[in-house]
Amino acid sequence: MTLAAKIRDNKAVYTGAGAVDLAVEKLREVPETVAKIRGDLDKNVAKYRGTATENVAKARSEVTVTVAKVRGTVNARVNEARDAATKLQQETEVGKASAYVSTLTTKVNEIIDELAERGKGVVNRAADEVIDEAAEAKSVDAPAPKPVAAAAPAKPKATTAKKPAPKKTV
Repeated sequence: MTLAAKIRDNKAVYTGAGAVDLAVEKLREVPETVAKIRGDLDKNVAKYRGTATENVAKARSEVTVTVAKVRGTVNARVNEARDAATKLQQETEVGKASAYVSTLTTKVNEIIDELAERGKGVVNRAADEVIDEAAEAKSVDAPAPKPVAAAAPAKPKATTAKKPAPKKTV
């Protein structure tokens, strides 16, 4: 058997030749298939281009309207919240100031009352001293010389008794 006869009788050679022939056949069909697909694609693009453009325009206008509504609502609510916060802050500051003034008034009244009680005690002591000194002077027929230091504080205290501090009520 010659080499040519061996190649002709070899099944692998026939299989390879058949595969190449099938590939060539299919490759010859490719331009037709591509042309057909391109035509269908052009038809579909033309068909859906108008619809897609309309849908996009419609969606865009709806989104624009919705965004405008939401933006308006958000701005209105932000302004309401800002106004409420400002009002609350003012009310809180007025409330704090009122509470502070009330507390301060109460403390001032307490201090005034304490000072009035203290002054009343001083005046009563001074008056008692003057009465005691007058009683001693009457009990002794002869006037005894009074020490200058004792007499000096009694007179200003007695003068103080004539002018009590005005009591303020708030």
